[in-house]
Amino acid sequence: MDVEEFRNVGHRMINYIADYFENLDERNVTSSLEPGFMRSRVPSVPNDDPHEWDDIFKDIEDVVMDGLTHWQHPHFFAYFPTGHSWPSVLADFLSTGLGCISFTWESSPTCTELEMMMVDWVGKMIGLPSEFFFHKADEGNGSVKNENGGGGVIQSSASECTLVTLLTAKKYSLSSENVEEKDLICYTSDQAHTSVEKAAMLANIKIRMIETDNNDSMRGPSLQKAIEKDIENGLKPIYVCATLGTTASCAFDNLEEIGVVCKKFGIWLHVDAAFAGSALICPEHHQWMSKGFDMMTSFCFNPNKWMLINFDCSMMWIRDKDTLSKAFSVDLELVKHRHQDSTIDYRHWQIGFARKFRSLKLWFTIQRLGVKNLQEWIRFTISLGNEFEGMVKKDKRFELYNESKLSLICFRLKGPNELTEMLYRKVNETRKIFISRSKIKDINFLRFVTCSRFMKLRDIEFAWKVDLGGFLKNRMNASKLFALCVDILKTFKDNNVSADSHAEEFFELNDVKDEHSRVFVLEVFGNCIRFKKIMKVVLDVFYATDGEKSLPSDRHIYFIVIYLTLFRIDDLGTDVYYSLIASQNKQKIIKFFNFFLNRTNIMTWMNDEWKKIYEEEFVNEHLLRPLLKNFEYLTNLFKSMQESMLEEQQQFTSKFESKKPATVIEPFKLTNTKPRNVPEPKPIPQMAPARDVPETTYKQPTVDVKLVEKKQKNKQIAEERLMEANATQFSCASMTKSEKALKTIEKIKEEEDSKLRFNMSKCRDPPKKMTNDVAVKLNAAAILREGFHFQKKEDSEIERLQRLQSGEFDASNFLAWQQKMRDQDMQEEMALIEQRRIAGMALTYINIFCNLLNLQGLYWSVIRFA
Repeated sequence: MDVEEFRNVGHRMINYIADYFENLDERNVTSSLEPGFMRSRVPSVPNDDPHEWDDIFKDIEDVVMDGLTHWQHPHFFAYFPTGHSWPSVLADFLSTGLGCISFTWESSPTCTELEMMMVDWVGKMIGLPSEFFFHKADEGNGSVKNENGGGGVIQSSASECTLVTLLTAKKYSLSSENVEEKDLICYTSDQAHTSVEKAAMLANIKIRMIETDNNDSMRGPSLQKAIEKDIENGLKPIYVCATLGTTASCAFDNLEEIGVVCKKFGIWLHVDAAFAGSALICPEHHQWMSKGFDMMTSFCFNPNKWMLINFDCSMMWIRDKDTLSKAFSVDLELVKHRHQDSTIDYRHWQIGFARKFRSLKLWFTIQRLGVKNLQEWIRFTISLGNEFEGMVKKDKRFELYNESKLSLICFRLKGPNELTEMLYRKVNETRKIFISRSKIKDINFLRFVTCSRFMKLRDIEFAWKVDLGGFLKNRMNASKLFALCVDILKTFKDNNVSADSHAEEFFELNDVKDEHSRVFVLEVFGNCIRFKKIMKVVLDVFYATDGEKSLPSDRHIYFIVIYLTLFRIDDLGTDVYYSLIASQNKQKIIKFFNFFLNRTNIMTWMNDEWKKIYEEEFVNEHLLRPLLKNFEYLTNLFKSMQESMLEEQQQFTSKFESKKPATVIEPFKLTNTKPRNVPEPKPIPQMAPARDVPETTYKQPTVDVKLVEKKQKNKQIAEERLMEANATQFSCASMTKSEKALKTIEKIKEEEDSKLRFNMSKCRDPPKKMTNDVAVKLNAAAILREGFHFQKKEDSEIERLQRLQSGEFDASNFLAWQQKMRDQDMQEEMALIEQRRIAGMALTYINIFCNLLNLQGLYWSVIRFA
């Protein structure tokens, strides 16, 4: 590709970019593609031959564009602004086209010198103290070198600025104080960007998140308390990162209080104003944002977010540049030059080695637009944010999460978090606009930030219509929603099925498809089951006193009223709460409120009974506090419902008031009576003849009779067989042993002998006596064989003697003792058998004797005694 081709293609590329922005509002903001889509569009291996530029330009649209999220789209309201302006784009063209790289002053003097100038320019625009500049103003020749040693640098991101300053603070503490690395600790708020925690991980330093106040702001007392506690535990605090404009909600840490604490303990104070820092160029915002600047050690913000500078461009200033450069200074002979002691080498100010020519786009943009136009841009985006904030405030279904100070608006739907999450999904699924969400202290909210340079007021109005358009219009009315809650409670039997299964079956059976209604009903259903005991305390007394005549079927209505009053009135808002309560029968609600909204009942027996179920802290915080807080509103609601019911009754009775004049009494006129038609009487219906009473109602069932007969017969057979047995002598009464007994004794002996033989096989035989009875006439083979056997026996004997020496005993003594124990056991077992035989004989004789004398009772007494 030669210069002429580059010129032609370059013009074509600029035209393509210009056309893209002219027609940007016709595209969807986000993509509908799924992960992995690029594998089907780009070949798995690179091409060997060059492609024509026509094909490459075609691939831009076919391969790239429909997979983009268009950050410069006028309907992009997510995350944070990303800077963009034509001067900045052209500066990036030039920087990339020149292809220069800077790491030392000598490697590219203009890159270093222009960056130093731009750092001072922007520092003065945002009103930093003069200690942070390379050069300070001088009335004589314009500017002189700052003797205080401050300066700045353009990094790639605020995350890199945090890491660089934290590593510098660590290096400074380890070199200047007698402290170990494991004892170092740094601090930031629990709303700070995750890059601070990541920097602590990379620097191998402990980090403590300071809990913020109700405005999501880190305060000085909380920080000081944490620092003092860590010092007591032997830790060394070295670094605090404060935030001006947190990522989630654009909250501001109290820099004045934090600065005093850091100064007291000698801690490095770094201020991260990545998003909000651009607003410092406007005097009206600088006035309240810059409080505490005189106590900070380093500061950073991102012009590439809100100051119309293209990514990447994050500016960082430090009060003492020598501390930073020494922390990252690594000597390299290759890059040494003769001016290194009198100027700046930015390779000592960053993690990487080489750097881009980032200052060029700052220079182009500020020159072309001027400070005033940049200020007007900041004010314009804030005014658009205020317009959207006004729309939120006017709609009673929404509420602001916090007070917006700049162009970020945090808002949510009143009610549970699920509603806000649902709205977030519905809006972004349209792909017509794009918003982001966040969550702080279990509260979900949406983030709406004015981002695009091409945005106008009509785009804000379009976003509001998309937000509210089809989602909120399809929500069920209060009466139907309340009825669903009552029905799901009535049909639930906790012994048969789980709550989740019942809810799914209920929604399917009643064809509840609206996601908002499903979420609300499911939450009311689940919590009514969860806090069933709380409601039961109130309702049991109500039905026993004021509600004695109330229908038991209304119990579920009162269940839901109690739950909404105790737990949901703040989330739903008074309007939604009233619409739900007013959708029910006013007479029933008034009767119940007259009992429930009794301060004496609440503070006496209700309080006592609730504290038997839950801890006192829970009852005070979640039951009594919200009830007493809204007591005045609920009382007024109760009165308004009474007045409304009276008006309805008056209107109802007025409809039936007779407007005719009073009846005039006329004189009685006697007339002839007319015969009446007497109807013919209907025949008396004949009753069917009575059926005979079945015999089974007064006769005993035949089955029972047969059972009684069978029992009597069996008893008679048993008595006959007992007499026969008593008449004959039992064989066990004989003094001589029977063949069966002898066989049993023999079998026991054989079993014991087999056990003895089994144990003998496990023991070693005692060595036999060696004899010299070998035949005299032996051939050579026999002599060798006998010698081998003799040697083998000798080795085994030596081995046996060695085992005896090591503690093994001779098996012969054990076998003799074992045989003795076997004989003793045999004698005891034979004596037991003989004892049983004699006892059997005795019982037999006693039985015969008792039969002869008819003394069966004596016999069974002897048996029980035996």
